[in-house]
Amino acid sequence: GNWLLKILFSVAVNVAIGYLIYYFVDSNFYMSDQNLSSVYKITPDGECEWFCGSATQKTVQDGLREEALFAQPNGMTVDEDGNFYIVDGFKGYCLRKLDILDGYVSTVAGQVDVASQIDGTPLEATFNYPYDICYDGEGGYWIAEAWGKAIRKYAVE
Repeated sequence: GNWLLKILFSVAVNVAIGYLIYYFVDSNFYMSDQNLSSVYKITPDGECEWFCGSATQKTVQDGLREEALFAQPNGMTVDEDGNFYIVDGFKGYCLRKLDILDGYVSTVAGQVDVASQIDGTPLEATFNYPYDICYDGEGGYWIAEAWGKAIRKYAVE
């Protein structure tokens, strides 16, 4: 409907558009902002408010949603439980999870500030600039790498 056009226009003048997802749990949109290293919540009324990250601290730091930091949040997806998965791009090179139950952001795959392309266990593996992510509904997270020119799978087994 028309409210979607209003939201996109309102957001475009307030923050740099990154990646946008619809969150079925609260019926809002969430958008990553690479320049401000943050994620914003956007309501159906077009209101945009900070959700996590920091515009002044571009680094990777696990912690509660309000304290966690991102180097460069890029693509995002949501699993069937409502948990957010966010790929942290330049200077992050990792996959982050925001657990909706406890609000904790953790690094679940990749090595912080190591840009390479090595397969292995989640914390042994490395990413070469992860840029986008998609959840397949069956426990697989498909990650597109910009510099690695590859699509890689992170699977919870």
